[in-house]
Amino acid sequence: MSSIPGRRMKIGDFLLSRLQEAGVRHLFGVPGDYNLELLQQLQDTGTLKWIGTCSELNASYAADGYARLNGLGALLVTNGVGALSAINGVGGSYSEHVPVICIAGSIPLRSIERRLGMHHTMADGSFDHFLDAYAHVTAANARLTPRNATTEIDRLILTAWREKLPVYMELPSDIAYLDIQVPAGPLVLADAPSDPERLSSCIAAIAGRLSAASSPAILVDADADRFGVASELMELAEKMQAPVAVINTAKAVIDETFPQYLASTSVRQANRT
Repeated sequence: MSSIPGRRMKIGDFLLSRLQEAGVRHLFGVPGDYNLELLQQLQDTGTLKWIGTCSELNASYAADGYARLNGLGALLVTNGVGALSAINGVGGSYSEHVPVICIAGSIPLRSIERRLGMHHTMADGSFDHFLDAYAHVTAANARLTPRNATTEIDRLILTAWREKLPVYMELPSDIAYLDIQVPAGPLVLADAPSDPERLSSCIAAIAGRLSAASSPAILVDADADRFGVASELMELAEKMQAPVAVINTAKAVIDETFPQYLASTSVRQANRT
């Protein structure tokens, strides 16, 4: 993405504007001493509406539900205790393919560089524990710096949206107000282009299996909803006159009045026979 000389923004303001451009209108979370700078910027700009929750775990569940309804959700926590409080909810989003952006206001970058003892850490000289923990339940994670902020903010938001999985970013409290040069245009949510050769091979393989099947059926999981292809699956089922069933996590993804829909009772009866 290109940038133009003279277009500068504070890192925190840029992050908030990118979330807004991605369709996020509300930010859930709990105030903490390492995220107060971003919260002040949120109040000053009015970019998003702040929704305070009783705990970070509640914020992660709220962001998860918000993402299911709106396509993308976000929460703000503080370093250490806040991030760990939210991790179970983010892990649930990861297991069910829900795009949530977890932002943690974190240890000042100058403190990390000087390896200073800080509260809300493990007090062992390492500041990467929470990044490491979130690596297991996110599609991508990063600590923002003045040098990487524009690239990483865009990368993480796009990764969450494209892969329908949560991401985690740490915003050191001392860089939120630093001015940086930012990209010229708005963030555009667009899928990465497909490789034509691989796409053709995939289509041929699927078409071949369907043509060879004596009694084809379609089993739908939650990804049909996450990636917005439920209507295409119904159209395919209608053309093929193939029955459609759903797993538990995809309940209500397929209209149960659809003629090809196979209710769970019918599935059980078919299994018995």
